[in-house]
Amino acid sequence: MMKAKTTYAPGKWYKHLDWEKSFHAIIGAIQKNAHQIVKVEFVDGNNGMQFFDVRVWQTNPEGYMARSSKGICMKVDSVPNLINLLQKLQEYVNAYNLQKQQQREINKIIVKAIKEDNQPDTPALSPEMPTEIP
Repeated sequence: MMKAKTTYAPGKWYKHLDWEKSFHAIIGAIQKNAHQIVKVEFVDGNNGMQFFDVRVWQTNPEGYMARSSKGICMKVDSVPNLINLLQKLQEYVNAYNLQKQQQREINKIIVKAIKEDNQPDTPALSPEMPTEIP
């Protein structure tokens, strides 16, 4: 069971914010793997700046969830642009996977045609050859 204490990793851009005094709202989290989660967080800094933070959190040696340096933190006015990029990414992935599936189907047809072409031909019956064995 994970303990509830959170710690904050220092980072260069964090220096201008007092993270302990800032308002934080966790918007959601998804499991990345057995030991890591990705949290989306809204931060209203004590300096009047508002950010969103998408960050990997992992279990530290003491057993607590701690934010890692892996992630992004941007001003909230970047959210529409990021959403637009993520939608474009989803469209690309869908088109790519459709094309990949279509190519698999074409490859199956080609392989089947090659196998059929490589079958040994049975000799055609000539008029001199008997059709029945006496």
